[in-house]
Amino acid sequence: VYMYAIAPRGRESVDNIMELRESPSSSQFCVRLSASLVVSSNMLDHANELSPSLKESANINAVWASLIVEECTRLGLMYFCIAPGSRSSPLAVAAASHKLITCISCFDERSLAFHAVGYGRGSHIPAVIITSSGTAVSNLLPANITILVKVGDGHSVKAQGMCANLKLVVQKVPLTQFLFFVVEASQDFVPLILLTADRPPELLDCGANQAIDQVNHFGSFVRFFFNLPAPTDQIPAKMVLTTLDSAVHWAISSPRGPVHINCPFREPLESSPRKWLSSYLTGLDFWMTNAEPFTKYIHMQLSHSCINAPGEMTEILNLILRANNSLLLFGAIHTEDEMWAALLLAKHLQWPVVADILSGLRLRKLLTSFPDIERNFIFVDNLDHALLSDSVKGWLEIDVVIQIGSRITSKRICQILEDCAPFSYIMVDKHPHRHDPSHIVTHRIQTSIFEFVGCVLKAAVPPTSSTWSTSLQLLNKMDSLEGINKKLDRLYMVLILRTLHPVEWEIKFQITAECSLTEPYVAHLMSEALSTESALFLGNSMPIRDANLYGCSWSISNQSVSPLMLNSDLPIHLMRVAANRGASGIDGLLSTAIGFSVGCNKKVTIYIFSLF
Repeated sequence: VYMYAIAPRGRESVDNIMELRESPSSSQFCVRLSASLVVSSNMLDHANELSPSLKESANINAVWASLIVEECTRLGLMYFCIAPGSRSSPLAVAAASHKLITCISCFDERSLAFHAVGYGRGSHIPAVIITSSGTAVSNLLPANITILVKVGDGHSVKAQGMCANLKLVVQKVPLTQFLFFVVEASQDFVPLILLTADRPPELLDCGANQAIDQVNHFGSFVRFFFNLPAPTDQIPAKMVLTTLDSAVHWAISSPRGPVHINCPFREPLESSPRKWLSSYLTGLDFWMTNAEPFTKYIHMQLSHSCINAPGEMTEILNLILRANNSLLLFGAIHTEDEMWAALLLAKHLQWPVVADILSGLRLRKLLTSFPDIERNFIFVDNLDHALLSDSVKGWLEIDVVIQIGSRITSKRICQILEDCAPFSYIMVDKHPHRHDPSHIVTHRIQTSIFEFVGCVLKAAVPPTSSTWSTSLQLLNKMDSLEGINKKLDRLYMVLILRTLHPVEWEIKFQITAECSLTEPYVAHLMSEALSTESALFLGNSMPIRDANLYGCSWSISNQSVSPLMLNSDLPIHLMRVAANRGASGIDGLLSTAIGFSVGCNKKVTIYIFSLF
């Protein structure tokens, strides 16, 4: 019996994707005990039958492909996106024949690739893409970068359902288009596994049909590349397994991203019998009698007590303790657990909070049965609008910023931070890359949100300047100013009176002035209409900017709070929001959104502009 428990920071389960079919050859199960704990079991009769099935394989191609696919399932990869083609037949047949794998097929590699990116965004588990050789491989490139597919060129997409067995049907296009999706996955740290079939080396550079150089085809946009030899019984099978184990480790380790394994195949590509040496399987006895991967990579996370923290972290805590005009900036946050951690940090610090639309905190919904909840937070949702005022820009003086998550949508907020520099700018994200286009970050902390918040929560933080916090609160609301003037000096009061009403009034005017649909109206209405159980996918260009400008929080009527109490003591609903912001392309959005829905197992609202 092979069992494992999955915590939020460990490997996540694919309970919504893994189809546990009733079969005499499989007794697997997956049970979700809570929002953060899953128990799964690999009690595989399948493992017992694996040995004879491998030994009875018709040819070495079938053995090679079966090893790759089986190891994928042992590593938790159960969602395969398969493009058509004969050269990849061994891999496609092995995946389609596996009892634990869900396969989808798409005739257009670009749509398929973006669908895989969306699935990775939603589930945080890599999808496996199988494609044929030649131009088919190049079609994957857009999704790994950012797809630049022009709409209106005759490509059509038809989605049949939105379940794990989703089928996508589109026109056939050249392989080179794959680059765009690879770039998107690479730039935005989405894990992805690319298995590209290829011609054997003797058919390269000799004019053979559908043969191009696929070695390092995606260049630096992949975290790992390996060019497998053509299947042969002269190379131990262990090499295939350890190669795949290493590739998946690269894909899911920080910085996450796509990995590429090139898989040449000689004839026969079908199940024609061809003798091969059983000695090829030497050393796999233990592997074939259990359900574990051949090589297990173990992530060691060493927790340090903040009381005896190293000098760098002590310096960060001292900056937090001395802060007066401080700001908490939430960038792109990708999981619900990370959103809750960020919310707890805001409650603990009591700093003014600017939440980007991709943080999931901008579209928060507060329960009306807890009217005092907003006193625990200082959300400044309209700062972007307020910065249209030169008076506000001249008044802002910031001494400490903590940014959680990368990529800020608002250009005005990025610009005001650049104008206010130099000050102590602390950026926290788990990847090591530099996301600092203004070159103003002074402290870059590479760690998870959980670890950073856990450390800060242990420190007693004094309240920030009441004048600063109150001023920013007033910029965000249009409530009565009675009593506030006692807290503000005359200069602040004049400024607030001049800017407060125009900010809120302008937003409401733009939304209600016209008797037709406008971008502000749609973005504002969408915030209210979204269900607390749904998720949102935003298109690039203006849709994400409109949502960031006009999207807002809402109060919702009393309802059962038991689900909330399981997650936190804060009666707030949060919402997952995603977008292809790696390279901010405008193509592949529908395919990505459908994959995102499958991956996160939620109904997804897609907010994009006209495709024509």
